[in-house]
This record gives sequence, structure tokens and C-alpha cells, in this order.
Amino acid sequence: MQEQIDLILRYLEGVWRRRWLVLATAWFVAVLGWVVVYALPNTYQARIVMNINAYSAIDPLLQGIAVKLDAGDALVAVTRMMLSREKLESVAMESGFDPENHSRAELERRIAQLRDGIVIEDTGSRVTDPNARIYSISYQDPSPERAYQVVDKLSKVLVESSKSSGIRDIAVAEQFLDEQIADYEKRLTTAEQRLADFKRGNVGLMPDERGGYFNRLQNAMTAIESTRSEVQLASRRYDELEKQLKGETPLINNDTGSLLSRLRAAEDERANLLNRFTSQHPNVKEVERRIEELRTAIASGETEAAPAPIDITDARQAQFNPVYKELRVELSKAGVELESLKSRLSQQEKKAAELQRELNTVPDIEAQLSRLNRDYDVTRTRYLELVNRRESTRIAQHADATTRDTVFRIIEPVRMPITPAGPKRALFLSGVLGGAITVGIGLAVLLVLLRPTFHAPKDLKDVTELPVLGSVSLSMTPVAVKQRSFRTMLFMIMSVLLLGLYGAVLFYMDAGSAALRTVAGLG
Repeated sequence: MQEQIDLILRYLEGVWRRRWLVLATAWFVAVLGWVVVYALPNTYQARIVMNINAYSAIDPLLQGIAVKLDAGDALVAVTRMMLSREKLESVAMESGFDPENHSRAELERRIAQLRDGIVIEDTGSRVTDPNARIYSISYQDPSPERAYQVVDKLSKVLVESSKSSGIRDIAVAEQFLDEQIADYEKRLTTAEQRLADFKRGNVGLMPDERGGYFNRLQNAMTAIESTRSEVQLASRRYDELEKQLKGETPLINNDTGSLLSRLRAAEDERANLLNRFTSQHPNVKEVERRIEELRTAIASGETEAAPAPIDITDARQAQFNPVYKELRVELSKAGVELESLKSRLSQQEKKAAELQRELNTVPDIEAQLSRLNRDYDVTRTRYLELVNRRESTRIAQHADATTRDTVFRIIEPVRMPITPAGPKRALFLSGVLGGAITVGIGLAVLLVLLRPTFHAPKDLKDVTELPVLGSVSLSMTPVAVKQRSFRTMLFMIMSVLLLGLYGAVLFYMDAGSAALRTVAGLG
């Protein structure tokens, strides 16, 4: 850090030793620059401010169904027309350009100058009316009369253009839409016919509400798996009922005293009912109630001898077993259900096999159908959009006949400029002074770098890496001291004079610029 400070101090001391070079350079550059700034021609700006309102009382009714330009769109359309070559050439003629005395190249340069110099600014919306916007049109030129004429002509072009039908040109837009609609209508008819022919040629292979080919194949395989599970469950139920049926006798003894036989029949009936119903079913509860009564009767001692073998031929002593009868009915139902499921499974497997055989055909057909539908949908969507736009254009065209168009109101009319708008001489003059001082200091620093000097014994030791035995101080006579003081005072006076001259240049910049340009013949 100390080394950097020492380096900076060394440079400052070198610059101070060459202070007269800095001052002379600053004087020369400043005076020369001020003369150049004084010689710059004045430019005058003409400006007009206007209010553009594209709102109409019927606009809310037409929102979403008619084409309507807002104030910004209206200005864009008018700006394009206003900056067209034809309009700019007319403005150039009316602003004093004589094509007989100038060449074609000069006319082109004048038109390019107008196009680059015309400035249109959007200053925002009005607080009292958000639908209206305020714009300004300005132009700068060395001649105040020419600047005024250019802006005045432009404002007239703007107002005249707003009254003409060229801003929107709805008729041209409608004609273009009609041509596009006719073209898309032919495309749509062709696409519809192509789609209908394809469907007629591939009847039975089209996707339906069940989806495409792969969806149908997946649904068929899922249905097969589900039906197979149902067949297995039905088969197990059929086998279980068949086992239960083999454990029952068709006839039972009609002896009312046989409590054990009645208990066994009730328990079998309950088991049969539990295969179909839950334990909360009324029939199940009734059988359980009978079982409890029989068990209570047997437990109370009302036992009897073991029942004798049943003689089927003795109809008075036997009757049909209700459990056996019920099991026969259930077994018959289970058999019918099992056969129905097997038939359904066979049909599903046959359908899946048919779909498998169509693996190389149906997907291609569905892909072609998807392409045809996509082309048809795109064409139909474009066609409907064009039809809607045409209807909106027609509504807007009829609305224009009864509503006002974009309204241009002059807020600040164009005036002949009196004071110049440029160049910004005060800024330029200050910049010249700063640049002159910078150039002088830069030149001094450059000399310090090109012709370095040693200001202290330490500097000599650092460069030569040799010990310094001693140094001789400068001893000045009284006359030399007075001369140095005089030169310092003179330097300060010349510096103050430079600043004073800068103040005078700023104060008299308008009059001085006019006088200099008059003397030099630049006015």
C-alpha cells in the first residue's frame, strides 16, 4: 500500500514539475475546442402535441365481435403512412426543397434526413380519459422556418389521413379474407370427402367408443383374465356343493321324536344358508333359533333312541330331506352359471384371437385415420377462424358508418421556434475544459514515463541496487527564490485566467457564437 502511495506521489511531483506544459496544453486545447463549439450551427425544434382518441360510445357493444383499433394502433397506422416516401417527398417540396435546382441524390438525402429527424413520442394516457393518448411530433433543423414547415405539414397529413379510409382499409381486408375462405372451403370439402371414402373402405376396423385397436385388445385380455377367475370360483363352488350333496340323504324319518335327526338337519341347513347369506340374514337367524331350541331340548333329557334305518318304500315313515333338496337346486344353479362363464370365456378368447390376427392391419388403418382427422381438424379450425374474422370485419365496417373514427385534437399547436434547441453549448464548453485539462495532465504523465527522473535517494537505490553514499541539497539564492515565487504566482494567475475565460465563454456563448459564425461566413 505504501509503495502505491509513493508511486502516486512520484507521478504527482513529476506532473507538477511540468505544470507549465500542462497549462499551455490546456489553454491551447480549450481555446481551440471553444472556437469549434462556437462554430457549431444552431438547430431549432418545432413541436406539436395532440390528443388521439379512438373511443366510441358503441365500442362496448362491439367488444369481442368487431375489429377495433385503439389509439396506439391508429398512431402506428398513421405513422407508417406519414413516413412513407410519398408523404416525405411532399413535405420536402413544401419546406423549400426545389427539385429543379437539386439533383436526385440530394432529394434522397433530404428524404432520409426527414425520416431520421422526425420524432414521434408517446407521453402516456390522459388522467381524465384513459382511452385517449397524448403524442408529440417534433423535428429539428438549422432553419427555424423549415422546422416549422415540416411539423406543420406533418400535422396536416396526420389529420387528413385520420379522416380517410386508408387507416384500416377494411375493404381490402375483407377481400383478402374472402379469397382465403374460398381456398380453405375447397380444402375442407376435399378433406371431408377423403375421410368419408376412407371410413367406407374400412368399415368394421374403425375405432369406436371402446377406443382404438390396442385399447380393445387390452380390454379383451383383461376381460379374459377376469372371466377365468370367475370360472375358477364357480368351479370350486360347484365342487363344494357336490360334496355337500353326497353327504345328505334324499329322505329322512318322519318320526317327530327324533331330535338328533332334526338337529343335524337344521345344522346342515344353516351351513347351506351361510354359503349364500351372511349370519345377519333372517333365514339364518331362524335356523339358529331352531338349533338352540333343539339343543335345549336334548340337554333337558328329552332323548330318544337312535333312529332306525330309513325305508324308502315306507312313505308314511319318511319324507324328502329339505337340505338335500335345497343343495340339489343350488348345485343346478352353480352348474348353469359355470357353463355360462365357460361359454363367455370361449367367446372372449375367440375375439382376442381375431384381434391378434389383425395386429398388422388395424394399427396402420387407425394411424391413417388419425392423420386424416388431424388434417381435417386443422383445415376446419382455420376455416372457422377466417369466417369469424370476416364477420367481425363486416360488423366493424358497418359500425364505422355510424360511429366516429379516431379523433385528433391539437393540444399544443406548432409555433415558429425562436430560441435554438441545440446544440447544448454549455455542456460542450464544460466538456472541452475538462478534456483540455485531462489532455495536459496526460501529456505530463506520458513525459514522466518516457523520461523518468529520481526525486529521492531511495528511488536511485531501488533502481541501481547500489548504496547511495550521500546527496546534495539545492541551495537557492534570494533572487532565485523570488523568481520561483514569481513563476508560481504567474502559473496561478494563468490558471485563474483560464477559468475566467471559461466563465466568459459560457456567459456570452449565444452572442459569441452568432458573431463568430457571422465573421466566418457560417451564419
